Amino acid sequence: MPNPSSTKPRSQVSPFVEVVSDLLGRGIAVRFRAYGWSMGSAIPNGSVVWVEPCSPRLLRTGEVYLFMTEGRLLLHRLVARTTEGEVPGFVTKGDALPCVDGPLPESSLLGRLQCVERPLWLPRALVLLHAWARLRLAVARVAPNALAS
Repeated sequence: MPNPSSTKPRSQVSPFVEVVSDLLGRGIAVRFRAYGWSMGSAIPNGSVVWVEPCSPRLLRTGEVYLFMTEGRLLLHRLVARTTEGEVPGFVTKGDALPCVDGPLPESSLLGRLQCVERPLWLPRALVLLHAWARLRLAVARVAPNALAS
């Protein structure tokens, strides 16, 4: 699956996107860090994702797939299949977004999400948040007016 239909010329596509597209096109799974908030808690910002090559015939709605559109990677959930004129395609949506993405041509499909490794900071942040809340409760018990501001 070389350069799926993209509005950017090949020279404007980042080397990273080219390598990911090339590897998946050769049938090789890839692992990379995904940045963005469009998938909400399903794929938190900074998660490491594993993506494997897949055939457009095997896609199922509700699963997350990697597409290349406008020279960038898009990791969104498949909502529906569509046919624009004679061209088969897909409608996708980020879990945290209010709207669906415009129809993507079948040629933009790169692979299927296999696994998500959540960032290490996420559990640590929750532990720190919990510790902070417990500290505030303890201070409130000992000195009720200390936290009033």
